[in-house]
Amino acid sequence: MRVTLIHNPQAGGEDHSRERLLTLIRAAGYEAVYCSSKEDFDAALKDPGDLVAVAGGDGTVRKVAMHTIQTGVPMAILPMGTANNISKSLGIVGSPEELIQGWSAARRKRHTVGQATSSWGEELFIEGMGMGLFTRAMTLLDYIDDKAPDSFSSAYDKLYRDLSALIVLVSEFSPITLKVTVDGEDVSGPYLLMEAMNMNFVGPNLHLAPEADPGDGHLDFVFLAEDNRENFARYLTKRLAGKEAEPPVRVIRGSSLQFYWRGTAIHLDDKIWTNGITVPSSAQVIDVKVGDKFIEFLV
Repeated sequence: MRVTLIHNPQAGGEDHSRERLLTLIRAAGYEAVYCSSKEDFDAALKDPGDLVAVAGGDGTVRKVAMHTIQTGVPMAILPMGTANNISKSLGIVGSPEELIQGWSAARRKRHTVGQATSSWGEELFIEGMGMGLFTRAMTLLDYIDDKAPDSFSSAYDKLYRDLSALIVLVSEFSPITLKVTVDGEDVSGPYLLMEAMNMNFVGPNLHLAPEADPGDGHLDFVFLAEDNRENFARYLTKRLAGKEAEPPVRVIRGSSLQFYWRGTAIHLDDKIWTNGITVPSSAQVIDVKVGDKFIEFLV
């Protein structure tokens, strides 16, 4: 079998170096072709062989996954990021050596891709999309990290910082009054957070949709009501201490969500979708649904 390895050279430690990963893949009996995620890898994925292996975090996985939609070539993840929400949701955990050795016995899992449609375009998402508290935190923390990208000695330190920032933000974040329906049912109200999740985890490893299954043809729509502000702050504090806790959110499983957008920032996976968009003079409708495209992961 021929494996194309797309690798983020800036992620992970020595165990995740180009040389180490290629050695492990070849020792397992595969022919390996290497490409850095920091370079143009379009050509490498036009003929990727039998398997695309991605060594990196959620951002790298998403970038590569968008090139493998409905190609019939599965993706194998070697998680090297901070949160690794995608790999954790799929149950892909272990050292690079353990995961590579397990490829021969692994099975393919079909992951249905979500789709968001607005007046400025249509976008696909793997993890989820949403607005409110997480989107605000993402905007602020991305700005800070752009100014000081080398400030963390470990992934744990960054997750700790992100959780701490959310605890501060949740105490002062103004709720968004949303007019929203799920599969035609009105669930409008003032919310601190709304997420359409295709995975179990969001943000700094928060397990907000424990029953989400990216292959079941549904999305899990998560709502944090304003009157649960203090409960959510307590939940975040427990997570910061490394304790398990049940998030005080409402989760509705469905196939479609529709809401009126009035200019608030929206994230799709790990990116802000609404950058540069002029706030409309009147509300417009945004549709979120399970798309008809899919990716296959090796799990």
